[in-house]
Amino acid sequence: MFGLHVILWLEATGGVADLARLLPLLPARSSELGPDAARAADAILQRAAPEDIAWLERHHPTGPDYVSRQPSWDAMGPDDLGSATCDAVGPRAAVIALASMHRSGFVRERAVRLLATRSDGGELPLLLVRVNDWVGPVREAAAAALRARLQPGYAAHFVRCLTLVDDLRGERRASHGPLLAAVEALLGTPAASPALDEALRCGARGLRRACVRIAALHGDAALLLRAAVDSDSIVATIAARAITATWSDQALREVLPRLRSGPPRVRYLALEATCARYPGEAEPQLRRALLDESGSVRELARFLWSRAGCPSLDFAAFYRDALAYARGRAFPVALFALAECGEEADAPLFEPHVRDPRSAVRAAAVMGLGRCGMGRYSEALLFAMKDPSSRVAAVALHWVRVRLGRAYARGVQRSAS
Repeated sequence: MFGLHVILWLEATGGVADLARLLPLLPARSSELGPDAARAADAILQRAAPEDIAWLERHHPTGPDYVSRQPSWDAMGPDDLGSATCDAVGPRAAVIALASMHRSGFVRERAVRLLATRSDGGELPLLLVRVNDWVGPVREAAAAALRARLQPGYAAHFVRCLTLVDDLRGERRASHGPLLAAVEALLGTPAASPALDEALRCGARGLRRACVRIAALHGDAALLLRAAVDSDSIVATIAARAITATWSDQALREVLPRLRSGPPRVRYLALEATCARYPGEAEPQLRRALLDESGSVRELARFLWSRAGCPSLDFAAFYRDALAYARGRAFPVALFALAECGEEADAPLFEPHVRDPRSAVRAAAVMGLGRCGMGRYSEALLFAMKDPSSRVAAVALHWVRVRLGRAYARGVQRSAS
């Protein structure tokens, strides 16, 4: 057992993982330090994010050792929680919140019913966790409390808890489809827009991903435009896919320049949309995309070139010309592009670059030797398998397998180790 100084330290700096250390002292009347432990638990829960509550539900201690270390908590019954309205904060509120994860279903049900009397939003993550409880009455009580909160005043709280809402899509113990549909409908109302915008601007990555799915579902143009330039490629891709699929030609034309500067998948969608919607304007964008840093975008540009009605083009010759003037980051891109569609006669162009100080150039050169060299550069490929760059070594390993066989590649790896 630890002393008051530890409890005070947990109150000031503790996280949800530390709540297990406080449970042996709860409920508050079970020990002399119980009131202090309850206050510390309340401070920790006040700092906790919705995702922390979900973590606590998955990781709270169970089993015989857990019971032996905290008999007072384990022996707690529903009546120990009382029946009066639950305050939003305070030691009793903290005990009720933790009791919603108690091993006894009767205790959890009473805790959920008490949580339902709160209206500050702090109870929402706890209710979302319990709506998937393995005991029917607990699930029903949590679902009823959640349905009562499907109103504009709670929209911002639901946005804050969107990652927990998404967790319910697995429908592990009950069908949550109607509840999820009702939450999504609420988040499509104007009341939710400011909170969604705030979450997309400064929320954690998981929350931003959940928010952009809501924006795409309801076609919120302002939110989609913000999400399309998000630093997370999944957020940006979801938004870009919705924009390119649903916006009018005029609206799309205005945002395409922003999409073309996004991550690779967004640039891919922007190029695809340009060729489908504005084929007469496609050639300059396709020519630019032929030298995109992403191989998938380059490949799409080559695939769409003739389909967009552009004049016939020898891509290998285009990339040979590009190598002549490419500088800086553009050089390895042009070298990679030539490696993707070059001919056997191009293999000597790659050989001088296998010892370049830049790993991207070496990787492109090794790929070119492997693809265009037709097995004539086996020694260079074997040497590149020992390259300090994992990217270069991986490219070399791939082409050694292609040209010399998998068994040979395994033998080289074993001898190297």
